[in-house]
Amino acid sequence: MPQDTAGRRDVVSMLIAAVLLVAVAATRTYSFPLFHSLAEVFSIAVACGVFMVVWNARRVVQNSFLLVVGVGLLFVGIVDLLHMLAYEGMGVFTAHGQDLPVQLWIAARYLHAAAFLSGALLVRRRVIPELAVLLFAAATALLLLSIFAWGVFPSCYVAGEGLTRFKVISEYAICVVLLASLLLLIERRRAFDPFVLQLLAVSIVATIASEMAFTLYIGLYDPANMLGHLLKIVAYYLIYKAAIENTLLRPYEVLFSDLKRSEEASRASGVQFRRLVDESPDGFVVVNQEGMVRYANARAVVMLGRTASELVDSPLGLPVRPGTAAELDIPRKDGVIRARMRVVETFWEGEAAYLICLHPLADRPHEPAQRAQQGPGPHRGGVADAP
Repeated sequence: MPQDTAGRRDVVSMLIAAVLLVAVAATRTYSFPLFHSLAEVFSIAVACGVFMVVWNARRVVQNSFLLVVGVGLLFVGIVDLLHMLAYEGMGVFTAHGQDLPVQLWIAARYLHAAAFLSGALLVRRRVIPELAVLLFAAATALLLLSIFAWGVFPSCYVAGEGLTRFKVISEYAICVVLLASLLLLIERRRAFDPFVLQLLAVSIVATIASEMAFTLYIGLYDPANMLGHLLKIVAYYLIYKAAIENTLLRPYEVLFSDLKRSEEASRASGVQFRRLVDESPDGFVVVNQEGMVRYANARAVVMLGRTASELVDSPLGLPVRPGTAAELDIPRKDGVIRARMRVVETFWEGEAAYLICLHPLADRPHEPAQRAQQGPGPHRGGVADAP
């Protein structure tokens, strides 16, 4: 039932998005700058929203892809804002001509592709968020300086002629980088919630289609340009669905998917550990730092002469000295068992504990040896150091 509800909610939200997309496209009949501004404002809002979500969740996000992409999209949004203001008809950067908005577009798309590729490459690695911000900030600063200050960024558009070779080649190169990102995500799909991965994959495909459309126009107001912006809206809507809506509505599945898998792996490892030690001829006991038994395998239960229910959450009753090995007599109701005990520090179910290995030196209980002739010593009481 919850999955059906979520599915209906997704269908309704996508229908609403489709209606809004048609409405935005309709503004083109009134004013292309208005249509262009609406498209860019939407993508900028999504970019900033993704950054805010992942940045505030950076301490718990174990999947580095969302973190890297979120940081990268912040700077993509900054450059897209400049691209929008520089567009013909906005009247902001009037001295730079029609080439400026196209240069800024290419700069933003390079950042976008770099964010997705680096995120896909680093999905299984730990990323320092502050370092990611510094690197993307440096890359953005260099791109903007090359456009506005140094004038070394290649020309992308010539009025009356259309797109330059550099711009077209750049669009193809960006598509190749995005395709590589998609293939990496598919290869590393176990790191993602399946639904989120689907959204990201379709978003990348829509972005590639958008970039291909931007290789076809001659005038800034051409239909191919409009198609490219519509596809960009679709791509960013899917990013919104993946990184914002699903993060907020299903935080456990998205933000903590790696944590959930690690818990399942840890639980499976615990089962394998218990199965292994239960078949061991030695006794294994786990006690906490207060000396209370937390776990005992079958052999330890036999050696200690008590049932498992009597042992767990009860004092072990044996001297526990971490990092040492000793021979000792284990008292039982029917006598004692001589054993060699080794103790190491460990963790058990999230708390510090001691793992005790009891290796029997006698198969059957016997009466404790008389040690009166040995006199008092540091190990009196049945314990003797063993090498």
